[in-house]
Amino acid sequence: MPPPKPQTDMVLSGWQGITVETPPNWNIGAISGDASGGYVRYDDDEMPRLEIKWSSDKGFVDLNTVIDKYLKDLQKNRKKKAPKVEVDRDVKLISKRKRKKGGLKCFHWQAENEGYGAAWTCRDCSRTVIAQVMAPVGQAPEEARELAGNVLLSIDDHPTDGWVLWSAYGFSCYAPEDFKVSGQKLMAGLIELEFEKDTEKIKMARWGMANVALKKKTLEQWIGGEAAKELRKHKADREQTSILGHDGLTIEGSNIGGLQLLHRFYLHCTDKPYADRLIARAWHCEETNRIYYVETYVDRANVGLADELVARIECHPGVHNGARDDEKA
Repeated sequence: MPPPKPQTDMVLSGWQGITVETPPNWNIGAISGDASGGYVRYDDDEMPRLEIKWSSDKGFVDLNTVIDKYLKDLQKNRKKKAPKVEVDRDVKLISKRKRKKGGLKCFHWQAENEGYGAAWTCRDCSRTVIAQVMAPVGQAPEEARELAGNVLLSIDDHPTDGWVLWSAYGFSCYAPEDFKVSGQKLMAGLIELEFEKDTEKIKMARWGMANVALKKKTLEQWIGGEAAKELRKHKADREQTSILGHDGLTIEGSNIGGLQLLHRFYLHCTDKPYADRLIARAWHCEETNRIYYVETYVDRANVGLADELVARIECHPGVHNGARDDEKA
């Protein structure tokens, strides 16, 4: 069987260390769990299109049992009068050589819609992954199969460079692998992700409709309202600057004093970080009409983290390493 053809209009998305390339109109529809075990679903404008489930298992994993349970749950959640699910457990969809994982099983099911799926285990991260791409009624079978093969083949089940990609509704950012997600807001006008490691914290956010938000306020005034609690707590200084070629704001402050100094000294003696300073960056991307915000509450050893996070955000195509392409030409 020839390998799936590459798609030229795919976008890279990520959640909990899982990355996948999908059509640009597929967005997160549901999430649950954490890095050790969870679920993410991507929908288009009409229906669910991709499901990915993962778990961290020790020892031998029987992929046939994993698929059996998955298909049983699929049938169980259907309406009583819905067409029976017809299953092909021996479909050749993607090759084991290209998937390069410890075991690979592919399957196909058909009812009023159809789905192409695959399950595998990863020798490197011990994750067991099962994923399926759903096709709507009326989509040409070969087209559906080709798209499913490309999407499933593009899935990576763990980060390889120490950074984890997080993306939702066109906003993508990277967080260090040792920071765990602690909260998220996925709304029409605001995408916000929060991460923690020991006492250190990260917040990354994107607001839409910047022209409305900044109609009667400067960026500094607007961010001052949105981040008022943290700014008061840390007595932060704000300075206007250029970030990724846009009008931006640097925010830096600290709340260290009294017993906190002793606590910091003790933790540093034991080689543990002590978060005592706020370092944040904000900017207005005119091209996308959005406001971006990166906030870090970190130890003195990580004062450069905020700028590392900013450098990994592409607020609009053509932004790389803190400058627009036309500025570097």
